[in-house]
Amino acid sequence: SESFDSRSIVWFGKYKNVSSICDFENGDTIIKEIECKDRVFNVDITFKEEDIKKTLNDNCTYLGIQTCKYFVQDIYSMESLICNVKFEKENGNFEKGSHSLTLWVFFTLRILLMVVINTGFNISDGAASTITLKEHSTYALVFFVGKVGGLFPNWIVGPIVDNVSFGTDYRNCLTDSVVAVNDFKVPFFIQDAILIIVIIFAFFFLDIEIKKPEKKLSIKEEFTWLLNPAPIG
Repeated sequence: SESFDSRSIVWFGKYKNVSSICDFENGDTIIKEIECKDRVFNVDITFKEEDIKKTLNDNCTYLGIQTCKYFVQDIYSMESLICNVKFEKENGNFEKGSHSLTLWVFFTLRILLMVVINTGFNISDGAASTITLKEHSTYALVFFVGKVGGLFPNWIVGPIVDNVSFGTDYRNCLTDSVVAVNDFKVPFFIQDAILIIVIIFAFFFLDIEIKKPEKKLSIKEEFTWLLNPAPIG
């Protein structure tokens, strides 16, 4: 494994509660891992109170935390490389929100979204089949045009996310840098507007009649195909 020169450290910082103070305590700062870009160093670096030259604190009102920066050298360069560190017992780290809650909320909303999307696909497929029969065309042509049209949103959404934002970026008080957050509000607003236009156009301007199946299947019959390995494979 690669070695890390502890003498190259200019300062280290911690995230703390807003009500806490930044007084340095011996034995409370043991660095176990340092990550610089794509390189990870496993270390065991301990700083003592006499090593601290200066202490700076700052309140990150946006994140609701306080940052404590401890300088171990008097020299500070703006070109210094800022690395991520892990302290023993995760002391000084910062987490906001609940990872498990976020996972399950996303999982639930994702299921609901896929149910709605699949329902929309089934309705649109039925409408497309009806229109192709009236226009003496083929569903393959409609499917091909739909797939080609599906390529363009990817080229459009990328530049929008990279350049259009509603001010979700925030300042990291510890590194004194602006953290850019990808804002997907604009693409979703555009998508919702397009869906509303499509619904209005299909409801008022298209003459579509989707034939219902002669026999209505039960819920058990609807999912019987899952027991057949052929469509799954």
